[in-house]
Amino acid sequence: MPTIAILGGECSGKTTLAADLGVALNGVVIAEELRTFVDTLGRTPLRDEQAGIMAAQQAAIERAQAIEADAWIISDPAPAMTAVYSQVYFDDSSLWPQARADLKATDYVLWCDIDVPWAPDGLHRDGPHMRAAAHEVIANLVDGVHTARGGPVHILSGPPDERVARVLEIIQQ
Repeated sequence: MPTIAILGGECSGKTTLAADLGVALNGVVIAEELRTFVDTLGRTPLRDEQAGIMAAQQAAIERAQAIEADAWIISDPAPAMTAVYSQVYFDDSSLWPQARADLKATDYVLWCDIDVPWAPDGLHRDGPHMRAAAHEVIANLVDGVHTARGGPVHILSGPPDERVARVLEIIQQ
């Protein structure tokens, strides 16, 4: 059950990549717990709610791994994105050790570049400036991280079809 964790700031193409990879790999896409939280409660999370959201994302991955033993598991996004948002919005790095451990335990970590146009999405997005801030935090978080397969974090740029093609190349190596 290979796992793929997707990183990237808001509106960087994470969900599009996850959906496309789900089709290309016949995989299971794990939806974003943060989005569910915001949609359910009609608000963004508070600082003390971040760890629970991160844990819920990881638990969803683990449930899928238990049920879909032979399928690709694609997390949109990686639980580590909660640690990124916690740093960006609350100047809180307390989730970083767990985030780095989760990334290291993942087979493939894909980082969506911010080269796609930003678009609003209600409470889910705050603006290109926050996307750029998250991008910088991700760079610090993944510095020196190698995945369970010993590979690096892969940065993906370009349109969706090019990103998917690059991922397929990566996993065939």
